[in-house]
Amino acid sequence: MPPLSLGLIWATLTELLKPAARTTTQGATSTLIDVRGFKGPVVFILHTCKASAGTTPTLTPKLVHATAANGSPADLTGVTWLASDGSTAWTVVTDAADPGVLAAIIDPRETDGFVGFVGTIAGANASYTCAVSYAGIKGNLVPASAAL
Repeated sequence: MPPLSLGLIWATLTELLKPAARTTTQGATSTLIDVRGFKGPVVFILHTCKASAGTTPTLTPKLVHATAANGSPADLTGVTWLASDGSTAWTVVTDAADPGVLAAIIDPRETDGFVGFVGTIAGANASYTCAVSYAGIKGNLVPASAAL
């Protein structure tokens, strides 16, 4: 995907977890990505919707980090998931409340270098359709291919 213009700064938006129905047995877990080369904050975006099945379904999003891509991840503390209006913090997505899109911003310097997403789904026969992407600035602030 070509870089995204954010004012005078260019960021790359990358899919981390493809859109799919996820259940209590499989959850929503991504691979760990290397965030050491980012030049500033990285935004993780959870695209979600109401649960498509289940009794009292919940989706609990969190970010994890490790020292290697194949390392043992630990919870990344201090992460806040915000609704698109920026005013509401979410810890759990329920069937009754659908935030649509949630975003969490991290400082790569405050991680162990590799970050991933874990969405824990609970409830009897619960299923959520969701996807996760991330955006940040890597390398030069303006790519050589950008037409200014």
